[in-house]
Amino acid sequence: MIKRKQSQTAITALLNNERIRKAYHEDRTYYSITDLIQIVAETRFPNEYWDDLKKHDPNLAAVEEPLEIDREGQAEVIAVVDITGVFRLIQAIPTPQAEKLKSWLAESALAHLEEQENPELAILRMRKSYEDKGYSARWIDKRLRGVSARQELTSEWARRGADQSEQYRALTNAMMDGIFGMDVERLRRYKNLQRTNQNLRDYMSDLELVLTSLAETAAVALHRNRASHGYDELVGDAQEAGRIAGQARARIEQGSARKPKRPAA
Repeated sequence: MIKRKQSQTAITALLNNERIRKAYHEDRTYYSITDLIQIVAETRFPNEYWDDLKKHDPNLAAVEEPLEIDREGQAEVIAVVDITGVFRLIQAIPTPQAEKLKSWLAESALAHLEEQENPELAILRMRKSYEDKGYSARWIDKRLRGVSARQELTSEWARRGADQSEQYRALTNAMMDGIFGMDVERLRRYKNLQRTNQNLRDYMSDLELVLTSLAETAAVALHRNRASHGYDELVGDAQEAGRIAGQARARIEQGSARKPKRPAA
């Protein structure tokens, strides 16, 4: 367990390393291939190393993408990979540093298979992960209930005709706007979440989590009661569910703002 946590920490440290140039495109993070190689392969000639890797394994070229990044005010096009490409690249590098990371990948794959056999393990691991990050037990309970509410809602959307990621994003934004007066992207900016791997809900308060779950639960009820089908009907329900939770938020905030009554003389 300690070895696995150390390997996971090494992966996190690698992805967050300031020496690795990053680009953000369509809600995904991309990482400079040569910067990754320089660290993981411990070489001063990452371009040549990358060329050699592709010669030995031509399939590696498929993970490479050119993307423009801004570096100290200068636009630059570099070769990058997404997170899947990062793991594929690590698998191809035969160095001691890479071997440590490969062990975590193997253990993670095993954990995924175990969770498929016993889904309760996924919940237990998620709870342990949040505990390790210092979240309170009360917050974790709400976060896990929120995961269940979200899964039920997205399953309902799939059954009722939503079949594109853009539609899921728009439906979610419709609810968030009703609850908080901001869509997901504005909420992220409000909370100063700049990295795409920062999950918005992990930065919500207890009340924000409850209100989000309320909206999602209300949306499911509206879909079922109205037998809604198709994006237009679903988005109408999502907007109404957001308004329901938004009204609850407003009443709570009004109640919290009231001055306490003075005790009788």
